[in-house]
This record gives sequence, structure tokens and C-alpha cells, in this order.
Amino acid sequence: MTPRYRVALVGFSPFEQQALESYFRLAGGQSPAFEPAPSLGDSDFCVVDGDRPAAVEEVRAAGRMDGAVFIGQQVPAGAVMHLHRPIDARQVARALETLMLARQAVADPYAPRPAAVRPAKKLRPVAEAHFDIDVLVVDDTDIARRFLQVQLEKFGCRVTVAASAEEALAKIAQARFRVVFGDVQMQDMDGLALCQQIKQRRKGAPTVVLISSQVTPSDRVRATIAGADGFLAKPIDANELVAVLRSCSNRRRRAR
Repeated sequence: MTPRYRVALVGFSPFEQQALESYFRLAGGQSPAFEPAPSLGDSDFCVVDGDRPAAVEEVRAAGRMDGAVFIGQQVPAGAVMHLHRPIDARQVARALETLMLARQAVADPYAPRPAAVRPAKKLRPVAEAHFDIDVLVVDDTDIARRFLQVQLEKFGCRVTVAASAEEALAKIAQARFRVVFGDVQMQDMDGLALCQQIKQRRKGAPTVVLISSQVTPSDRVRATIAGADGFLAKPIDANELVAVLRSCSNRRRRAR
């Protein structure tokens, strides 16, 4: 059964609210599925007009900042997910999915994921894994960056973060990283293009691992063509993350 999550739309004009509600209904067959909620109190997540102070305060007073996607020119203090206008319903759905996956992972990063997101499997212990390496995490959403940073630091990695591909390229020019983890679905320059630019470096190019919520054979082929050394699906499985780190470490040792 497709998991369904209720989304409250807070502070929008009737036209914008109707457009978002229509998109959720039309995309109801996707997994996960989001549907309009009658009120903030009845919702799992919320999408908020960030340019309306009363709407922002309503969400803040309800203690729902960590489950909100704010849209507008203003970035409210404490916001973890923000999008600019004009409203792109697909970007809104992607942001909601990121919040949903992060909430599941933060609740228990080692628990098996629901079957609708990832087939359940027996997990191997990874607590003893340790990697003394420098890594760069590139993602244009705050909560996704923070989540992966926490996971990598648990395994001994020294983590630097970048909020865009452009920022990532600047940091790669200034420092050496063993591995770069890049989200495929970034807005300005996606992870595939970032990977291609990194791999154009003749010497010292780091290992690049692309991360995506879309996992099909064609997605993996596109990642390979772009030059990616690895590919991880969201939500990131701790065992798979350790396997990638171990593979990257072994690859670098063999190359010496």
C-alpha cells in the first residue's frame, strides 16, 4: 500500500492553495503520496507561505518548524526547508519527501525502512566501522546535509558541507577530499553535472558518490556515464554507507 502523508497548506492565497491541492491529488498514485490536510493539527507536514508573518508564527507556535516547507523570499528563523517562488509543485513534493525520509532516519537510523520505500533486509552491525578521511557533503537542503553529516561523523569522517555545486567546486579547489557525496536533484547544478566537473580534474580528483531518491536502472546508468564511483538511494542505509566508505578507502590504497 502506498504510504500517504497529510499536508497542511498555511497562509497561501486561494489560487496557490488550489494549485497545490490539485497537484497532490493528481500525484496521489506516487510513493510516498501527499494529500491535503484540513488543518495544521491534523497534518503530518505543512507547506507555509514564508512571506506571511502570521502564517510563520502559527507554525512556530504549534512546534512544527522541523516538518515545514517554507516558500517565499523570506527564510524564517529556524526553518529547515525553504523554496523560492514561483511555486514549483514538484519541488515542493521533493522537499516534503526529504523531510519525511529525514524524520524516519533520525528516529532510528539503523532501523529497517518501510517496504514501500526500501525492501526490508537483515542489517549487519556497523558500530565498529571507522574511517579517518575527509569528505564533502553537497546538498541544497539543510536537513539532508545535517543528517548525512551526522551519519558520516559517527564513522570517524571529517565532514565539510556545501549548499550548492558552485560552493562545492570552490571548496574542492581549496582542500583535498577523499570522497564527495552529492545529491543528484539540486536546482542550480545537479549532482550529475557536478560529478562531471569534478572528474575533469586530471590529478587528485576525489571519489564521487551520488545520492538520489530516484533509483532506477537508468538513474544508475546516468550516474556511471557522469563518472560517479558510487550511487546511494535515499533513505541512506547505514550498512550501504559503510560499504561505500570501505570501497573508497580500499580504492585509494590500491592506487598508491
